[in-house]
Amino acid sequence: MKQRSKITLASLLFIIMLTFVSSCTMVVAEKHPKPRHRQRTVWVSGVQYQQVYYVDSITRNVVVVNQTEVQHKQPKHKGKKKGHHKD
Repeated sequence: MKQRSKITLASLLFIIMLTFVSSCTMVVAEKHPKPRHRQRTVWVSGVQYQQVYYVDSITRNVVVVNQTEVQHKQPKHKGKKKGHHKD
């Protein structure tokens, strides 16, 4: 009887230690929020670009998703003046 209780106690202690050690090694993956895309206009060497970007939550670096060059519109020539003008 004494031998059987020692084996039972040792088995119980082994199961408890195994449970404790295995629970400490489990790593729960941290859920990161979905990146929020933003827009900005940047000038590089006199050229204007429209960028879509987000800030990486882990490294805090700016990640550019899309970049397009902005084409400047030529001003239209207005022919006739509108309103009441006396010449």
